Amino acid sequence: MNKFILPIILIVLSICFFVFFIDPVYQEIKVLKAENSQYDEARNKSKELRVVRDDLLKKYNSFSEEDLSRIRKLLPDNVDNIRLAMDVNNIASKYGITIKGIKLASSEVGKDDKIKVSRGLGYDFVTLEFSMSATYDDFIKFITDLKDSLRLVDVVRLDFDAVDQGSGVYKFDVGVKTYWLQ
Repeated sequence: MNKFILPIILIVLSICFFVFFIDPVYQEIKVLKAENSQYDEARNKSKELRVVRDDLLKKYNSFSEEDLSRIRKLLPDNVDNIRLAMDVNNIASKYGITIKGIKLASSEVGKDDKIKVSRGLGYDFVTLEFSMSATYDDFIKFITDLKDSLRLVDVVRLDFDAVDQGSGVYKFDVGVKTYWLQ
């Protein structure tokens, strides 16, 4: 019977050793392997993102400064209301039209004369309203130039009245909406 006690004790000890030491360590190793594979995947994705970032940076650097300036004018990251009014006035002055009564409709105007409104859309807008007197032909030319300018604008309001019946001059009240990226 002594021959059987030692092997049984060794078997019981090995089972206890497995249950209390080897299995918990093995389970911990499984968790660490899973974590390691997640880190490897994240590292691989970061390498892919670096390649994409480098490609985009090369493309961005391939644009000329003039093209970048035009893009910033098309969709700026803020709107300088004084610059906006000056741009509209410059277009009107080509046809001898004087802009009057400029009003800016916006939720918030910053201290630095730049409008900053956050609506979570990725873009925002401001409405510029003004009055002017011009002939119909000059007004059409003005609107065409405004449409063809780099600044993205939508005409949202247009009212007109005849100033003098025989002169062909009309008073136009115009509202334009312009956009920028947030």
